Amino acid sequence: MVQPHHRFHRGLWYGLGMMELRLGEFSWFLRNLPRCYGHIGVLGTHLWFDPATGCSVVINVGDTGAMNRSFRLLIRLMMAVQ
Repeated sequence: MVQPHHRFHRGLWYGLGMMELRLGEFSWFLRNLPRCYGHIGVLGTHLWFDPATGCSVVINVGDTGAMNRSFRLLIRLMMAVQ
């Protein structure tokens, strides 16, 4: 169902209302992390699902200026569950 054809930003693809997170596109150090599906919001909110592990991640840093920080937190969380 999810066919992300459009690049939103490096590592973020979208299509059919969903986003695909490809952390390996951020850095080759992250290439072994799974692709996740979900969405992000402007206030540093995240909702991601990893179909390989069944893990769901929800983050809300509540700050428009904290998007980079929210992705660093997401990467740490994804590395911890792998």
